[in-house]
Amino acid sequence: EAAKHKLDIDLHIVSAGYGLVPGDRKLAPYECSFTGRGKGDLASWALLLNIPNDFRRLICQPLDLTFLLLGDDYLSACQLDDRVQVGGPTIVFCGNSARKRLPEIAGLRYVPISNPEAKRFSCGLVSLKGELTSRMLEAMVENSEIDAQYWLKTKDLLAILDRPSTNEHKHSVDSQVKDPD
Repeated sequence: EAAKHKLDIDLHIVSAGYGLVPGDRKLAPYECSFTGRGKGDLASWALLLNIPNDFRRLICQPLDLTFLLLGDDYLSACQLDDRVQVGGPTIVFCGNSARKRLPEIAGLRYVPISNPEAKRFSCGLVSLKGELTSRMLEAMVENSEIDAQYWLKTKDLLAILDRPSTNEHKHSVDSQVKDPD
């Protein structure tokens, strides 16, 4: 039987109202989004919220594995460029258009996803990034041989994730993950 182990997970959220916030921080309701903003307005607003600096400070911390589950506009708010350094293996689920404009960064692996992958995984496009991340984390808990380097080196990562779940109590992340894409 596969050795099960516990994962220590730290969640942060890129908010168009509050900037980069820890996942356990309580926020007052607000109506603000990066989606649909013009390029200049988006960049100005992201700078006002200090998102690029806070993002860089967070992502360069030494971690075993980092996931970025951001829509195109939210990735733009982080202002990824070739000066960004990651502190550990990083998986970025993103749209095809975002992938085309994002730079190559050592330790970072882009996994472009769109409607065909949503159909493949029987999942709405809004929750697809969360579903794929859930499958990766589940595989890591179920099999101690799977680590961050495995995900970076696997040629067809989506083929691995397309296999049936081994967890009897697998839950849907549809209601937990909101993606502005």
